[in-house]
Amino acid sequence: MHSRRTARSAERPAGRTLVELRRRLGRMLVQQTPDWRTLDQAGLDAAWAAADGSGAFGGSELTGR
Repeated sequence: MHSRRTARSAERPAGRTLVELRRRLGRMLVQQTPDWRTLDQAGLDAAWAAADGSGAFGGSELTGR
């Protein structure tokens, strides 16, 4: 565990955002994993939105060039 590094990162706003994002994603993907087989698009969108409440994950839409 990198608690010292996490503690230092949490001192800065961007670091705090990333630490919280890591925790939410870990909770969703490891501790409270959705049943991927039964999710429709709306369910998947809701799961990602719940995991990334801050909007820190993602960014611009990928487009083919």
